[in-house]
Amino acid sequence: MQKSKLNLSWLFDLLLIVVLVVAGWLRFTGSDWGDLQHQHPDELSVTSVTYDIAPIGTTSSTLGAAPTTLNQPWRASYPDTFTDCAEWGGYFNTACSPLNPQNRGHNAFVYGSLPIFIVRYLAEWTGQLGNLKLFGRQLSAASDLVTIFLLYLIVVRLYGRRTALLAAAFSSLAVMQIQQSHFFTTDNFAVTFMTLAVLFAVQIVVSRDAPVKTGREDQSRWSFLREMAGNKLFWLSILFGLAYGMALASKLNAYPLALLLPLAFFIRFWKKGGTITPAIQALIITCLLAGGLASILSFRVFQPYAFDGLGINQLWLDKVQEQRLQATPDSDLPWNLQWARRTHLYSFENLTTWGLGLPLGILAWTGFLWMGWRIIKGEWRQHLLVWLWLAIYFGWQSMQYNPTMRYQLPIYPFLAMMAAWLAVQAGKQWNEARRKIFFLFRPQVLLAVLGFLVLLLTAGWAVAFSSIYTRAEPRIAASRWIYENVPAPLNLHLVLPDGTTDQEPLPFFSGLTVQSGIPYRTVFAARQDGVLTAVSFGHLEDLTASGRQTITLTIASNPEPEPGQVLASATASVDFNSAGTQKGNALSISFAQPIAIQAGQNYYLILETTGGSLVVSGSGVINETDYDWSLPFRIDGYDGFGGLYRGDLNLQIYWPDNVEKLERFLATLEEGDFISP
Repeated sequence: MQKSKLNLSWLFDLLLIVVLVVAGWLRFTGSDWGDLQHQHPDELSVTSVTYDIAPIGTTSSTLGAAPTTLNQPWRASYPDTFTDCAEWGGYFNTACSPLNPQNRGHNAFVYGSLPIFIVRYLAEWTGQLGNLKLFGRQLSAASDLVTIFLLYLIVVRLYGRRTALLAAAFSSLAVMQIQQSHFFTTDNFAVTFMTLAVLFAVQIVVSRDAPVKTGREDQSRWSFLREMAGNKLFWLSILFGLAYGMALASKLNAYPLALLLPLAFFIRFWKKGGTITPAIQALIITCLLAGGLASILSFRVFQPYAFDGLGINQLWLDKVQEQRLQATPDSDLPWNLQWARRTHLYSFENLTTWGLGLPLGILAWTGFLWMGWRIIKGEWRQHLLVWLWLAIYFGWQSMQYNPTMRYQLPIYPFLAMMAAWLAVQAGKQWNEARRKIFFLFRPQVLLAVLGFLVLLLTAGWAVAFSSIYTRAEPRIAASRWIYENVPAPLNLHLVLPDGTTDQEPLPFFSGLTVQSGIPYRTVFAARQDGVLTAVSFGHLEDLTASGRQTITLTIASNPEPEPGQVLASATASVDFNSAGTQKGNALSISFAQPIAIQAGQNYYLILETTGGSLVVSGSGVINETDYDWSLPFRIDGYDGFGGLYRGDLNLQIYWPDNVEKLERFLATLEEGDFISP
């Protein structure tokens, strides 16, 4: 009597939950990394657009006037597309909708609309609009979790639960997926909808439902349509089209996915030496048409401003083409120079080494090659759909001028699948031919050990990488170091309760002067309790070169202090005719009797001079180019270029090499104090 097999489906469900929990921990930890500054090249644009658009029905008092050629002159270039709006319009009103980024000052925005709509509406409904970037990052991470779950469903249908669980685990540990989940961009949303479309395509291949019930030549059109309405393949085609349209509405690089629907029907119905009946032909044509119409409808709904009525929005199309040209070698832009003389193996090398990590990367590509060999050997029906999708997308992206591995994100889950398939399925096949080999050396056992070892090493790489998000982002750390060490116009020098020293910069805005008889007054609040020992000046210059003069510095509890309200006072004699830098003299004034300062309490600094016209300025921070974001960032309440440091100094290293460039380098280095590479 044969024993019934123990049902362990609950165990796979439990382990899948564990995988998703681990994946969530890796993705949500450090969501606020970098003090929510712009660490990703696309995040600033996506966040700004999401914040500036407004749900349909928002009042004009909140939005301001509806768009016109007067307040947005670029509309005049498209008079047939964009007319003046008397009031804000509805969802499909491209010219007047407040959801259209073009109407909110972002006419160059060409990323998908669907992700920003999702984030904006959910932020409104959950009260997270004031925390939009963090909320967007968290939804991006959640989207990747959905992708991992969809991958599990795909692999279950193709190779079973064991392989599916391992594939989900590998995908959850893929470093590139973890990294992109820490930023609010459209990429993760696009991959989720792309993976959903692949799921429907796979379901078309593996579905066991009969394609047609009759196939009679005299079957009426209405009878055939009723049959289609009850046919699973018909609805799977529509679902594929809807998911495909949503993927396109998230990011346009999803368009090669369209190949999968006809490919799925080819794999399902192709028979060597056989013929396809007219009934099946009609089924395939109907399903392809239904899927195509569903995709068009979906894209029209979720990317509404790519259209103007029934036609294409010419501005949107022009901007798409413009962005496309910027990613070619014909575009001489700073960010394009890094791709010069890169080989087409660049994407492969980085994806394998860093995006997946070498252990998982090697296993994944080995699985890809072996699966290709099994396809050649005739085992193609189960493998071909996903294998071809991975091969086509990877090959297409690798041939681009900009082959960054981030653009390969849609195939990462399927590379994880290849690795899992090799470790699980291949071992089963090999073991059948080698049953007499000693147990410990059976290929099945060795592959199981290999799979576990790769999983362990990949987990180590994922945890090590994720630890980045538990530490200060380098540019944030550099910004804090600048505020603490680089002289601003005015700098408070404090001794903290623990005995350490601290510098707190104070602004002095450009154009202000301190003249005899006209004291300069400013209010400040220290960030920490401490003892104020001195105040220093970054650069102190006398525009009149009047020679020696006396400078008086006073700290008081009132801007017009009475004698009892003066907390500390000190003087210094400075000869402005003596040698100094072309930016002026550095000066520090110490108090004979340091004063205790309480954090958060307002104090007044009063600066006076006996003659001349004093200008106070901070250090000049030199940047490589005006393309990159300048340091220091606006953090901790400090605005580095709001009266603290000079920020107009750029080497412009990307400009042509000539004599003028050398002269600019020398002049800039002479005017600046620090270089921010």
